[in-house]
Amino acid sequence: MKKLGIGLLSIMLLGSVTAPASASVDGNCDKGEELTCLEVKMTVEEKFEFLKELGIFQGKADGKSYLEENMTRAQLAVVLDRMFQLTDLYQGVSFEDTNNHWAENEIGAAVEAGFIKVSEDGNFNPNDTVSIEELAFALVSALEINFIYIYRPLENSSLEYAQFVVTALGEGLLEEAEDYREAALRSDFVQVMYQAYNYKKEADSGIVAGSIEPSVNVTKLDSGGYEFEFTFTNQTETEQSLIFHGGQRFEYEIFKDGEKIYHYSADKSFTMEIAEIIVKQGESLTYTDTLLDLEDGTYTMNYWLTADQESRGTVTFE
Repeated sequence: MKKLGIGLLSIMLLGSVTAPASASVDGNCDKGEELTCLEVKMTVEEKFEFLKELGIFQGKADGKSYLEENMTRAQLAVVLDRMFQLTDLYQGVSFEDTNNHWAENEIGAAVEAGFIKVSEDGNFNPNDTVSIEELAFALVSALEINFIYIYRPLENSSLEYAQFVVTALGEGLLEEAEDYREAALRSDFVQVMYQAYNYKKEADSGIVAGSIEPSVNVTKLDSGGYEFEFTFTNQTETEQSLIFHGGQRFEYEIFKDGEKIYHYSADKSFTMEIAEIIVKQGESLTYTDTLLDLEDGTYTMNYWLTADQESRGTVTFE
């Protein structure tokens, strides 16, 4: 999760949305610069004006924010294009209900990029509202954020979007809501896009540190079942000392239709020990396991290294 400052101070911005010279809203506090680090507490209206100055938002014809209104799918596509320049990268796809639409090009590019899903009827339905979970899906996809947070079914989110909601919450892009399936207000959109702007700015500047990067290769066996190869690679700039409190080196759990059906360590015992493994820069730890009694279907797996240093991943397979 991003850390925008080492101190916390609420301030009022008078007449401008520009942060004071001593404040950091884009991660400068982690660069060692000699400044006083503040987390600027801006109102939603001020965040709207800030994004409007950047050209990400424009407001309606009168320039006002109308924060209490719902967002439409077309508006989402346009704002995604302004932040990620999608029409420069994608030719776009066409829909019968977006021909000659004011946002036709942006809609086609956002769909081709995979940031907005097509409606069940095969049309785009540009005037339909956008749910909070669809907003999470769009931003997590656009920012290319890995699923490093433990998957968990959410009663207040659809199964297809739950992991995106969990990830958006974990990265601070999204605020908690009673029901993520509800239509997003323009105020919700401003909050999310403001956080996404700072996340993107931080990532583009190279501030995000390396990590022990998790990956898994899933092989479906001809004889039935699956083989898993877990790899944890040191992507930092220095060698890493990994401390394990016991003989277990990795863990995983498998979900089907939102229900946990398997936990690797549940029927196993491990030695009592404290072990240190040194992993040099670019080197990896690799572990394998085979599970023979999984029927055909679609599964979601959480997996992680059991060392003190966190390294978690999520994958869906069938």
